[in-house]
Amino acid sequence: MTVSDDPAARRHGPGSPSSVSPALERTSEMPVDGHAARGNGVGTTNPGSWQQELVRRLVLRPVRGVIAGLLVGLLFGLIAGDYMVQGTTTYTSQTVVLLDNPLGIATAGDAGTLIKLSELRYKYASLASTDAIAQPVAATLHVPVGVVLGSASVQVPANSLLLVVQGTWTTPVFAQALSKAMAQDIIQYINTENSAYNIPASNQVIASIVNPAVGAVPSHPSATRGIAVGLVVFVGTALIAFAVYQLVVADPNRRRPS
Repeated sequence: MTVSDDPAARRHGPGSPSSVSPALERTSEMPVDGHAARGNGVGTTNPGSWQQELVRRLVLRPVRGVIAGLLVGLLFGLIAGDYMVQGTTTYTSQTVVLLDNPLGIATAGDAGTLIKLSELRYKYASLASTDAIAQPVAATLHVPVGVVLGSASVQVPANSLLLVVQGTWTTPVFAQALSKAMAQDIIQYINTENSAYNIPASNQVIASIVNPAVGAVPSHPSATRGIAVGLVVFVGTALIAFAVYQLVVADPNRRRPS
């Protein structure tokens, strides 16, 4: 067979060995794997990950970025701290309600009645934060129910049969009225339950006000809280301002002509 008759010789040209196996020929003709080329650095450049680029730009000439961050953080920190210190004075008024069952306690042979009354306080304290009690209070005071839900609360002191009804507002008169109205509606709710369910007198819960709301205690903005808020705002805005300066203003590529 002549060179011209050999297919391998025609592919490799004159002088090429014609004894190369077809498998080796196919292997030599396969394209180079892109991943392998990149791993060997053949024909590609590795620009680095975006995380590396981000770190590079953050640490690039950081002095001006630090100064800018401190100035911006100081400005916003002072504004936030001053706002907290100059905040509105609030007033809190309290009405104390007793849950009692004199007949049941007197005739009980154990502490079961006392335990039941103590546990029932949590039921009515929870109901005070719902429309079941808040809606009548809002109607009495002629305010939206959201005002009642956001400004009235009921505390449950340990080892007692008492409910402490609190009203908090920016004026002492409304704070006192809110506390009183909430306490009265809790009592009305309990009386309605006694009647609706025909509860025997020996098992009825009797609620009464033992310490009416008298005046309101003012609560002035705390200087300590203002300092704490100012520090938090200072740190947060300083970090944000530093990052923005480094990524936007200090970026050398930003000033390069396209």
